[in-house]
Amino acid sequence: MKSTRSREKGQAKGERRRLREKLAREARSAERRLRGAVVPNFSGPVLGRANIVYELAERTRGTAHGGMGLVTRLVKAVGLAEEVDSSLQLLKLHRPYHESDHVLNLAFNALCGGQRLDDIELRRRDQVFLDGIGAESLPDPTTAGDFCRFQQSSRHLDEPKASISCDGTTASWPDGRLPTSGTRVSHVIKQPPKVALRV
Repeated sequence: MKSTRSREKGQAKGERRRLREKLAREARSAERRLRGAVVPNFSGPVLGRANIVYELAERTRGTAHGGMGLVTRLVKAVGLAEEVDSSLQLLKLHRPYHESDHVLNLAFNALCGGQRLDDIELRRRDQVFLDGIGAESLPDPTTAGDFCRFQQSSRHLDEPKASISCDGTTASWPDGRLPTSGTRVSHVIKQPPKVALRV
């Protein structure tokens, strides 16, 4: 048993060492390329000279939004989804999405450069993105629009918004309860930010 564990530890160390070496080689290669690129140029513009060929790999997949997996881990670590679900109770049934799924869908769309609800469809069709955030699917743009309209119509206009102290250490919701202990907010929010969404 001990030999198996020590062998696994040795393999993990070896893998980390190989990764460090590969990253160091890439850094040295980039440095050499940049040093060699700064020379007098008499042949015209440098951009657009590539003769690139694209291939579809069988095993390797990629996405332009690889950092969203880390954002998803952060959302889980701080308990954001649970806080949204406990603060925003609009849906009687979750088929399959909870309130936090709808809110995070809109936030992820904005973080990925989406400017309108229709841009959600780009993320819904990106299987690597969905794998990265650990979801089978996202609410479609029509459902996202319905959620926004439903949330807006169910809110009373005279209802006070969440209030947060200037030092960012305390917060309270409209019903007077406090967020979970340890919640720290870095800025003052007097009302939810207005987001321009084109439907």
